[in-house]
Amino acid sequence: MKPLVTVIGIAYNHASFIKEALESVWAQTYENLQVILLDDASKDDSQQVIEELIGDREGITFLPHEKNLGYTATFNEALALSKGEYIIDFALDDVMLPEFIEKSVAALASAGGENGV
Repeated sequence: MKPLVTVIGIAYNHASFIKEALESVWAQTYENLQVILLDDASKDDSQQVIEELIGDREGITFLPHEKNLGYTATFNEALALSKGEYIIDFALDDVMLPEFIEKSVAALASAGGENGV
């Protein structure tokens, strides 16, 4: 089985970029994903945009903050919940090409030798 990859997506006032960012996650060719999304108390509509885009999708954790904790504390909160062998720190104003995770996992596995470690 392919290793689990955790994508940690963090938003802070990224409302206008979130749709494209999350669509790039949904479009990944790699399927064994855990997705954890956080909004760090954005002052724009980031939280609402995330909630709308998640919709009824299963397996996605969304943690909206009422108070801004800063990027490091927010990332560490998600990291504590992550179960993936690999972690992707993904700001929600960025995009991934469709094969990004698949190619990254293959590259990391081959660099780690027989056991991929």
